[in-house]
Amino acid sequence: MCGHFRSLYAGHLPKYAYSLPNLVRGYFGVTGAHLFFPHYRQHSLREDTAVWLERPLPSHLEIGAVRNAAYLLDLQRATRTCMTSPFIKATECLLNVVRDVSAFLTFLNLLFHF
Repeated sequence: MCGHFRSLYAGHLPKYAYSLPNLVRGYFGVTGAHLFFPHYRQHSLREDTAVWLERPLPSHLEIGAVRNAAYLLDLQRATRTCMTSPFIKATECLLNVVRDVSAFLTFLNLLFHF
């Protein structure tokens, strides 16, 4: 699950953040037909984002927001797992070394005291 995005970052911070729909596609393989990709034009960004302030919210935006929000909890769990997995593996390795050294020192202590 983490490999795709880890290989894109390659240990570096990305220049741009991935959008929510792109993260859902990358982590879970959800097709674009099940996600909402709002279209923002650079030259009229203010007008394109102002539609979210209209009340009541147009139904197509409401449906799109629900489509994307449905994946937020799973995406949070997946990104947390991917971000913490290297630290967990390193901690496990360190603890294994400490445990093995402790066992070895105990063995030497028993060996030379008899």
